[in-house]
Amino acid sequence: MVTTAGNCSDSEKCVSQLVNLYSARNASETENEDNSMHTFDDLIEHLGVGRWSVLYFLTASLYTACCAMQALSGGFIMPLMNYTCIPPDFHGLPSMVQDSPPSSYSYIPTATNITTTITVIDECRYEVLSQDGVNRVESCTQWDFDHTDFGNTLTSQMSLVCERSFLVPLYQSVYMFGSACGASLGGLLSDKLGRHGVFMVLVILLVLMGSGMALLSNIFIILAARTALGFLHTASMQSSFVLVMETSTSRTRPLAGMLVMVPWALGISVYGGLGYAIRHWRYLQLSATLPFVVFFPLLWVIDESPRWLLVRGELEKAQKVVDKAARWQKVEAPSRATLQHIMGRLQKQSKEEAKKYNTAWDWMYKQALDLVVLFRTKQLCMMTVVVCTCFFSASLVYYGLSLSAVNFSTDPYIFMALGGLAEIPSYTLTGPVLLKLGRKPPAIFCFLITGISLMLLPFISAELEWARITLAMVGRVCISAVFVEFFLYASEVFPTEVRLQGLGTGLLFSRLGSIISPFINDILVPLYPWMTSVVFGGLSVLAGIATFILPETRDKRMPDVVEDLNKPIIPDKTEKVKEKPDLEDLSMLA
Repeated sequence: MVTTAGNCSDSEKCVSQLVNLYSARNASETENEDNSMHTFDDLIEHLGVGRWSVLYFLTASLYTACCAMQALSGGFIMPLMNYTCIPPDFHGLPSMVQDSPPSSYSYIPTATNITTTITVIDECRYEVLSQDGVNRVESCTQWDFDHTDFGNTLTSQMSLVCERSFLVPLYQSVYMFGSACGASLGGLLSDKLGRHGVFMVLVILLVLMGSGMALLSNIFIILAARTALGFLHTASMQSSFVLVMETSTSRTRPLAGMLVMVPWALGISVYGGLGYAIRHWRYLQLSATLPFVVFFPLLWVIDESPRWLLVRGELEKAQKVVDKAARWQKVEAPSRATLQHIMGRLQKQSKEEAKKYNTAWDWMYKQALDLVVLFRTKQLCMMTVVVCTCFFSASLVYYGLSLSAVNFSTDPYIFMALGGLAEIPSYTLTGPVLLKLGRKPPAIFCFLITGISLMLLPFISAELEWARITLAMVGRVCISAVFVEFFLYASEVFPTEVRLQGLGTGLLFSRLGSIISPFINDILVPLYPWMTSVVFGGLSVLAGIATFILPETRDKRMPDVVEDLNKPIIPDKTEKVKEKPDLEDLSMLA
């Protein structure tokens, strides 16, 4: 540039040449920069981390906290309660005995003028003895509930005891069933209709459904609404999580994936405080739903995923979103030609994927075939059984501990709040521990510590409540940590060709465990209160022992095909681990 200026005879011409050279150099640099962006990940790496990407994370985090209160609301809205039978004509007795129903009393009905004795047999039956020799056993139709721990609940208001007691665990189980359906269909809805659009619609429906449920008076309609809430919860959380993953750089995705669960733990703690302050189930349900409205403005600030827009061919909309992201992140926006190039690559990949399933029957056939493939060899079959056992046990124990506060503490509200706080280390420290110690040792350790701590509970006196709560919290921390860890561990032990199938099958058993867990709590606690700790602890120990079968995967090359399982898994010291699991694919299964 100096040489050119020196050769200029006219100063204006010299300046013009300098400007042209500078512009040409900038154009060349811009072209080279654009040419370096061949994939969508390259585009996100160029945008980097800033206000735009953090806003998606904050939105998903706030939403996760709100969902936690809905997911575990059964612990306070429809809990197990102590109750006694109120036999007929009790309310006609003298007022001196109205405060506590007697177990046996006599009276003379005016219709028969025969002395009749009524004896309460248990919480659900009473015996009628009359002097004329007519004896019969009747079922109770009224009950006196103990409101020491809980106020007005669905259990007491709708008398969900005795023959109707199965509806109590069903309240939580139908929510988990709806969640399982939402996990299956949520990804399809997001792929077809867009992540942001589906997220907005599902959030609005969730607020309407959750608020409307507080006004219902029919238990079966309430259960139907609860099932819908479970579906909306998982499907919407899946959309929000995918938005976070598709707007995060490759380096921040693992961190965002783990930290987004910290608000879940905080939401559980907040719900413990709400339950203590609000003792009427209708107001408590409204209080757990209305916080969703707080972040409604965020739904209008965040945009559709630029990745989804490019896959759908919405270049103009994608350009606007990317330009906005570039302004917020304070980087140069990529050119239209670059976005066209990335769009072409994404659409090509999408079309290749779509060719696999010409019809719905092709998709169903592929899913059935995938399950068969998981049992193709003895080693793969054993690996599948172990992963499914661990997912089932982790989910069943986690929700069992979360929903059985009355079994471990005299104050269910403190137990709920402490349980949420105890989960925070599980979500923040698991990543560094896995990097330092590998996958297998922490998983075995967490399962065994959970099992031992829970199986010790029956031997701890009820007077030593602090010891019982401590052991329960130790189990809560460990089972939460291993639950998070197994998403990564399971994705690494399976070969590439069956990785998503193996993880998806494991998560299916995880949903099954969450559906069964409430029944174990509510069936065993009234009969043998110590039995739940033994069941949860035993399953944890079993899962820990089974994990010994799985190979260590840290710093190991993961197998590509099933046949590679018969080969020794050697450390990969020269290059990065091959075929890292795609976090976006894993998030669709979560």
